[in-house]
Amino acid sequence: MLEDLIIDIREWLGLPGNSKAKLARLTGLHRNTLLSCDRADWNPTMEVLRKIEPHVRPSSRPRTDVAA
Repeated sequence: MLEDLIIDIREWLGLPGNSKAKLARLTGLHRNTLLSCDRADWNPTMEVLRKIEPHVRPSSRPRTDVAA
């Protein structure tokens, strides 16, 4: 499951218009946190993955269009 999220992060970064700097801005992370995210030995913390997940997996974002 974690490996899948890391794959999703790398795929998101490969999409046109996306970058490590953009992901850092979106998540509030320091850009150095994502510096080696494209390397096999990248070892992010769960906190980092939790901050990134809603931005690379739209289905994990909280829904705001649901009527209460």
